[in-house]
Amino acid sequence: LRQLNVATTAQPDYNTVTSIAGAGQFGFAEWNDVFQPVASLENLRVAAGEIGDTSTFARQFAWSSSGQSIYAVDNGANLGGIYRISATQIGAVTQVWKDKVSGRIGSEPGVIHTSVRDLDATNPLAGDQIVVEGSATGGNAGGANLFFDTGSLTTLAAPKVLWTANQFRQFAGVPNHNEPQYSAFEFDTAGNLYFSETQGDGLYRYDAQGRFSKILSEREHNNYQTAQGLVSLAQDIKNKVQTRNVTAPGGFSVTEVLFMDGGLEVPLGALAYKTGDFDRDNDVDATDLNAFKAVIGVRNQGADDLNLKFDLNGDSLQVFDPVDNRYEMIADGQMVIDWLDVKTLQQFVAVPTGDVNFDLALNFTDLDVLNANYFTLGGGATKKWTTGDIASLDPNYAVGVADTGIVNTADLAALADAWLNDLAQPAPTTGQLTGRGYTGQFLTDVLAAFNSAGNPLPGDANSDGKVDLLDLDILGSNFGAMPATLAQGDFNSDNRVDLLDLDILGANFGAMAAQATAVPEPASMVVGGVALVAGIAASRRRG
Repeated sequence: LRQLNVATTAQPDYNTVTSIAGAGQFGFAEWNDVFQPVASLENLRVAAGEIGDTSTFARQFAWSSSGQSIYAVDNGANLGGIYRISATQIGAVTQVWKDKVSGRIGSEPGVIHTSVRDLDATNPLAGDQIVVEGSATGGNAGGANLFFDTGSLTTLAAPKVLWTANQFRQFAGVPNHNEPQYSAFEFDTAGNLYFSETQGDGLYRYDAQGRFSKILSEREHNNYQTAQGLVSLAQDIKNKVQTRNVTAPGGFSVTEVLFMDGGLEVPLGALAYKTGDFDRDNDVDATDLNAFKAVIGVRNQGADDLNLKFDLNGDSLQVFDPVDNRYEMIADGQMVIDWLDVKTLQQFVAVPTGDVNFDLALNFTDLDVLNANYFTLGGGATKKWTTGDIASLDPNYAVGVADTGIVNTADLAALADAWLNDLAQPAPTTGQLTGRGYTGQFLTDVLAAFNSAGNPLPGDANSDGKVDLLDLDILGSNFGAMPATLAQGDFNSDNRVDLLDLDILGANFGAMAAQATAVPEPASMVVGGVALVAGIAASRRRG
């Protein structure tokens, strides 16, 4: 480096005369002499094997872990793909992945070395892992893909699926007709992945254990913009995501996620506290759980803006659209704190399914709550997790299903399954149940639920005492998942959902537990279901 505006005989120097006094004189060092071109448009064209077209680098680049090159994503019609550009050799450009068809990659790449966090334990090699959104060429539209690069490859192998569109939808409460779209990915030094997604319009974290959580929701962002005097709130949380470690108000270190605010035209930062740390003291304890319990609402019920920190997945209120015959997310709608936020918290805190009072135990106190609110004893569709609505007849408990806000056999089945199989607690006896005052249909259904959970049917993923289309839906939604559980369709306990599990479901389709009280499907539905299972199995094998 040299002093500005001082004569020099060394190169480089800025030798184009400008109108700035004292600048632009040949032989004088200037501020921009320290910069040099890295890659030209022609370099990109040559690397892509294309004659024309312009580059479309609408997103931020990412450094390789070695710092010797950068990864850039172009989403142009001809030059589309992933490029590795040398930072030390001018013009050394390699298009390591071609992606120029419709549905191209449009996200900023996130890069992390396997020594920091290995996202694919099946790959024995060491190198950079590049995370981008799924595309038509790479497959997995609406999900996130993982590419592996040793640094010397000229072409990357087909990507590994990091997560699917359905996995993100189930976490974020995004309707099935909306395809998630990601604009930026960025890792922190601990290996946590932060990203922005445009359907939910939020910032999210995918941590080192593969768990999703919200960092900043659209509602929180819009409230901040409004407080700064911005009138138009159409700008999403989009690109230029970066992370840094800062000191939180409580005096402990926390990751701050930076992003570009297109409305205010300034960089903003959101502190990424531990999931469940609602009092912001860097731990999750009874104080946090009690505060969370107090604000949980009925499924898909709007929440007060004062409680937005309790919204763990960033979903907003959905309303039914009679024209399209489906539920739609309301733009800038109220946030929702409900069943789905509890399911998110359960990944981070040992809250058993059925623990309606959040004391981290599952016992008769919780079962008493279900008894008091059981639908056969009266009460409308106004129940929430804390009053016993912990599951649904729909395996994904989608917004608007028939048993939303109702305590029924699905809730008993979920509680019994957690009681016996998750916590390995002995099943309650009939004497214990009657001693608690349980009678009538509730007593009958409790006994049936514990019987089904203790003697699971092969192929019964949702533990409702029968193997039917709901179980097939669960298996289909999780097909290819690894690791996997029985509740996801892993019927042979080999830690994955595959054709072997589909065969088990098909062989037992229509079976019912001996004491199951549910009404069986019509024969035509069972026959259709078996045919569907057979068709899927045949199709998978051909594939």
